[in-house]
Amino acid sequence: MNIKDNASTSFAKDLKYELLFRNLGKQVFSELKGNPPGRMTTKNLVLLSKMEQHNTEVMSVVRGHFDVDNTIRCKDKILAKTVIISLKVMPDIGTRYLEGSAERFVHQLEEIQATSPEGYEEEMAYMVGHEKALYGYLVHLNKGEQQRAHAVLEQFVSENNIQ
Repeated sequence: MNIKDNASTSFAKDLKYELLFRNLGKQVFSELKGNPPGRMTTKNLVLLSKMEQHNTEVMSVVRGHFDVDNTIRCKDKILAKTVIISLKVMPDIGTRYLEGSAERFVHQLEEIQATSPEGYEEEMAYMVGHEKALYGYLVHLNKGEQQRAHAVLEQFVSENNIQ
């Protein structure tokens, strides 16, 4: 195996890691739309769901080139149910945990972006921007700034022409 093959294998592994969190978000936001926990609102969750769906579309080309399967598997569903239950039972603690996770994930995605092969700059920028928007939303939500939290989501959706 040459260096290029090793880099591709490593990048594919990184994409699988990123996909784990996207699948988690997709399931959690969709499930909670009907009964938002804590300070979350249905409007927020609708925008978050749209963002996750759009991410699937944007990243599908990259994932396809590196044979990363988008399928939501049983372990993904179990993880999502755990997060959903924690958000319903302990919404404040749950959203604070998500904020910390999103902050760490932004840095991890920036590392993935830095190792991306040429030709995927737009998709990688979207991937990082998506997570930064989610993180910004959670920061404001946890400060009790619901309008600012929603504005972060609206701005990202508008800037990226998400329908």
